[in-house]
Amino acid sequence: MHLKKICLATVLVAASTGALAEWFKVSEGEADGGYRIYLDPKSVRKTASKAKVWTMTDYTEYQSTPGGVQYKSILAQHEYDCKEGIWRTVLLTAYRQGMLDGRVVHTEKEPSSWAPVIPDTSADVKFKLVCKYL
Repeated sequence: MHLKKICLATVLVAASTGALAEWFKVSEGEADGGYRIYLDPKSVRKTASKAKVWTMTDYTEYQSTPGGVQYKSILAQHEYDCKEGIWRTVLLTAYRQGMLDGRVVHTEKEPSSWAPVIPDTSADVKFKLVCKYL
């Protein structure tokens, strides 16, 4: 929890000084062989109680789609209902290599179902950043 507060404070300081990079790391973990999640604070778009943001997930090891296609990074647009505490993926593109490099190997253009934001997850970190601070 302390790490999340430090990360949040860093984003807020960077946002207030205008010194944001295109991608800002907001979460990392060891699941699925290791990953890092980044978001682009400049991509945040808010309307009423909803907000959208572009994120990038970069995996240490290759991941596989249900069809067996391997990829190492994902570009996704997520939408958050800040009032209801739910989120969904609007668009998703998987890339063969890390950091959105290589060819596109999978796309999803239909929004996923809305899901609750679970506390202390990467979705929770992004939800708090997008809905409360950016």
